[in-house]
Amino acid sequence: EICCGPGLYTSRLARLGHVCVGVDFGPASVAYAQDAARKEGLACTYVREDVREATFGDGFDLTMMISGQFNVFTREDARSILAKALRSLSGGGLLLLEPQRFRTVKGDGAAKTSWWSVPSGLDVFSAEPHLCLMERFWDEKARASTERYFVIDAATAEVTRHALSNEAYTDEEFRTVLTDVGFEDVTFFPSLVGVEDESQAMNLAITARKPRA
Repeated sequence: EICCGPGLYTSRLARLGHVCVGVDFGPASVAYAQDAARKEGLACTYVREDVREATFGDGFDLTMMISGQFNVFTREDARSILAKALRSLSGGGLLLLEPQRFRTVKGDGAAKTSWWSVPSGLDVFSAEPHLCLMERFWDEKARASTERYFVIDAATAEVTRHALSNEAYTDEEFRTVLTDVGFEDVTFFPSLVGVEDESQAMNLAITARKPRA
C-alpha cells in the first residue's frame, strides 16, 4: 500500500491471510502500524520512506493508494508513482486508486476561511493548546486547491505555518495518465464499496491492470 498511514487496510487484508507491505513518510503512522502488526502477529512489513523516492519492489498481486492521497502529489510526481506502481505488480496484477473527485478538490479550494481552537490533546499540528487559522484558495489555471494553516501556540503566541495542495483531475485525465504509464482495463466505481455511498462521496475508486507478459 502506497501512503499506508497507520496500516488500517493492510491489517484487514493480513487478517484475511494476505502478506502486505506498506510505505509511508509519517513516523507516528508507521510506528503505530508496526506495533499493531507485531501485537497481532500479522504478515505486514512497514517502511518509513518518501513514496516519491521509495522503490516498491515487485511481484505483487495488488498495489493500492487510497484515501485521496493521489491528489496530494504534483502531476509529475503522481505519474512517477503510478509508473513505479505498475512495475511493482505481477502480470495481470491490479492497481486500486481512491482519488479525490474534481468537485471535491475544487470545493475545498473555494470554501470559506475558518478557525478553531484546541484546548488540549493531540491535534494534527500540536499536542499543546493552540488556535488554528485556515484559509483556502482555488487556482483555476492550475486546477489545484491550497489550504494554508497558521497555528498559534496559546502559551507563547508563536506562529507556525503549514500548507497543503491538491491537484484536481477529471475522470478522463485519470484514465489518460493510467493508460499512458502502461495500465489497461481502467474501470471507475462510485466508491470503494462499488456503489454510491454518501459517506464516501468525496472520492471515487478506480481499478487498472498491468498487462500480462
